[in-house]
Amino acid sequence: MEARILAEFQAIVGGRGLISSPEELHTYECDGLTNFRVMPRAVLLPNSTDQVQAIVRICQRERIPFVARGSGTGLSGGALPVENGIVISLARMNRILDVDFPNARVVVEPGVINLDVTGRVSPQKRLCGLSRPALVRHRTAPHESPMRHSNGKSHLHGPSGLRLLQ
Repeated sequence: MEARILAEFQAIVGGRGLISSPEELHTYECDGLTNFRVMPRAVLLPNSTDQVQAIVRICQRERIPFVARGSGTGLSGGALPVENGIVISLARMNRILDVDFPNARVVVEPGVINLDVTGRVSPQKRLCGLSRPALVRHRTAPHESPMRHSNGKSHLHGPSGLRLLQ
């Protein structure tokens, strides 16, 4: 990847938010499905929606394919990098934004893991992501792809998979 593009990415996410050394990139060449591996050109670790938007704008301008990645524990290959592309790791976007017990909803950033949601709501014994699907709304920007992201809509995530909330 060209040094000028890496410099643009680094200006967005800072020095600790850009991974480009081959030794560190190996961590991101697959998710929990280790049969398939593709080495990304870089990994970016944004901590805000604004940073994600800036990264995606550069990718669009430079025609760089990208894959968004959470914790990388999936077993479907959904976080598998694209050849000559980058990975946008959402792991640093890990805040629980709102817990709404009366409506059985939790609004989170995309890097929040189910165990953290369960820990936050378990004291109330109203939601439990480990015994039944937890209601988790990911706050996303309206420009995101409806196939891989939520297109601004809310989704239900739980151990049984992804479902659209109405």
